Amino acid sequence: MSRSRQAFTLIELLVVIAIIAVLVAMLLVGVQKARESANRISCTNKLKQLGLACHTYHDAQNHFPTSHSIWSEGAKPTNPLTGRGWILETLPFIEQQNLYNEFEPSRTTSVTDPLCSNAMKTQISALHCPSEPSVLINATNQYQMPFEVALTNYKGVLGDHQMGGGASKYTGSPDKHNTTGANGIF
Repeated sequence: MSRSRQAFTLIELLVVIAIIAVLVAMLLVGVQKARESANRISCTNKLKQLGLACHTYHDAQNHFPTSHSIWSEGAKPTNPLTGRGWILETLPFIEQQNLYNEFEPSRTTSVTDPLCSNAMKTQISALHCPSEPSVLINATNQYQMPFEVALTNYKGVLGDHQMGGGASKYTGSPDKHNTTGANGIF
């Protein structure tokens, strides 16, 4: 006697569903790893572009871009005290010449000049790590800034010197925040 089967049993159905669930979970993990790998490559490329921009700036100016405080800091601050940072100075070298031109008033005044407010809140994709979307929101609570500003994932330092006139734990002069004599940028 042969019996013809027309449906799955409940156990067979549960086994098939469990197998499909495991396969989907493995697929999601693979997709997440691929996405994070692509983000890491993108972030690496952006850092390389910033490094190239700094070196191109160096070729043009014979020194790496410096940051200038809004306040008088250190033993011998260099005027003007504009608040212009290394990122602003490298904008023309990351294809942001028009945005750089919007900061023209800050050459003689400061980046806190109301004429620079629109430029300060402009998002630049080259300054954002794709794995960290929180910087895509402009901030209104940034120290020193009286208006909304765009954020970045990439920060620079000026060497092994402490800000505000402090001495380095290495040999060298204090505070290079307002000078061109810094011994590093990243």
